[in-house]
Amino acid sequence: MVYFGSPDMGIRGCQVFREQARSQRRYFLAETAQDVVAKETAEPRPVCPLHSRPMAATLDEGRGLWKCFDHPSMICEIGQYWVWRESQRAGGSIAPHT
Repeated sequence: MVYFGSPDMGIRGCQVFREQARSQRRYFLAETAQDVVAKETAEPRPVCPLHSRPMAATLDEGRGLWKCFDHPSMICEIGQYWVWRESQRAGGSIAPHT
């Protein structure tokens, strides 16, 4: 069991098992951490570089992904958001992950 939180906001737990695929563990941890960060800071994390709106942690065919609510082709692997975002900025355009 992994716990996130603070004395002010309370504690939220996330149960992950070693038997689960790494991408599934990342998904469950990312989803829980995202909820805690949003409550703590009142700012969604991570945000879509196109819209500055929150991305959703999703499981897609066993892969843990961040997906944009408004632009479903904006996708990156959980754990790779910053690398993905910076590579999009460096290239001068934001392109979806394939």
